[in-house]
Amino acid sequence: MQLLVVLSILPQILILLIYLNLALMQLLKPSNFCPKVKTIVTDITIVKQGIFTLVNKTFQNTIIAAIEQVSNALPGKPHTETGLLNCFNQYPQSIYVIGNVPTALIALCKELVTSKVKSTLIIDYSVGFVSVVYSQKILAKTSMPQIRV
Repeated sequence: MQLLVVLSILPQILILLIYLNLALMQLLKPSNFCPKVKTIVTDITIVKQGIFTLVNKTFQNTIIAAIEQVSNALPGKPHTETGLLNCFNQYPQSIYVIGNVPTALIALCKELVTSKVKSTLIIDYSVGFVSVVYSQKILAKTSMPQIRV
């Protein structure tokens, strides 16, 4: 059963990586902003690995996977959500790429509403079964520069 779920999600993940690569090629131009100073924060490791080669060939931005930044989740919160909030506190001006965990995007959007610091860009290509549509609606209501796929 788990293998079937992974195989059914795999094409979506591959498409996500293609879209992210194209989006990064267009957005990380020196004319838009100074990309070398921007850290890219992804929700999960597979997204980090998927964009690593292109980012390394272009602007060599630091890429951080939020899920790798936490050993213990906040009570009642998933690891990815906790990691993303930790990353926002450490790297508030980063480019945020959400590829798999829409609940983490919801938490980030709520944090952005109450924070004086704003993120540079949020790229959302959430896949999954929980809260995808809701998270995109929440993101659409923010004033942050964003790409929703």
